[in-house]
Amino acid sequence: MKSSFFFLLIAALLLFFPATAQLPTLNSFTAANATVFIDFDGHYVSGTAWNMDGPINAAPAGYDAGVINEIFSRVAEDFRPFNLNITTDSTQYWLAPKNKRMRIIVTPTSQ
Repeated sequence: MKSSFFFLLIAALLLFFPATAQLPTLNSFTAANATVFIDFDGHYVSGTAWNMDGPINAAPAGYDAGVINEIFSRVAEDFRPFNLNITTDSTQYWLAPKNKRMRIIVTPTSQ
């Protein structure tokens, strides 16, 4: 009886709190005065000019750390000549001035 209860408890926890991989925290230039946040872990978007049809619940990208590192490296390399911090760290995004930050959501969600 105890083992079946324990199994049901674990199953319920996994259902409501699915395992998520730890995303790597990457920064290209922390001293920059502007930040571009590449968001791989999903985001709920509402109240913006470009989603007038309603909110968007963007699912996590689902990439492993190797793919995230590759994407980050390519974007950081492209923007290296500019005074920008390309980051995967939401803390760096929130610390940047509101008019000097941008969030890019990487998601499989298409609607």
